[in-house]
Amino acid sequence: MNNEIITASKDAIELVESGLADADHVLQAIEFVKALGKLHRDLDARLKAASIEWIKKNGRIVSGTRTVYVAPDKTVKCVNVKATVEAVLTKCGGDMDSFVECLSANAFKPSATRKLLGDDGKDLFKEEITSKVKIEGEEVVVEKLQDFDSKVLENRR
Repeated sequence: MNNEIITASKDAIELVESGLADADHVLQAIEFVKALGKLHRDLDARLKAASIEWIKKNGRIVSGTRTVYVAPDKTVKCVNVKATVEAVLTKCGGDMDSFVECLSANAFKPSATRKLLGDDGKDLFKEEITSKVKIEGEEVVVEKLQDFDSKVLENRR
């Protein structure tokens, strides 16, 4: 297995962590990690599709206590929120505990709900502010991301 992309990513991040990086190094590290993420997603999708076909053809895999098999992947979405709220409220007869049991996590859109409730809703939502890296504008393109030369990073330190 060729680990150059992983090594180059680690080296680029270490340079940023050291405080010795310039803006180009930071952008390069971001692009390396983005390339790793894309590579992971692509490989994961390919492996899942190939594994499903293999297991359908050859049967489940049993290795010690581990079993790998094809299982249904079911998702259910509410397609009419208004009608669902009305039906649930009607069925539970106004019992708010029964109503709340039917809600999923973060059932209320914070912005729209706070706008509607005004000051009455100020204690109903918790807002946390953290920092994140946000990228705007044209992306930096690192050509041939799969062909990393870790010596390039060594020369820039």
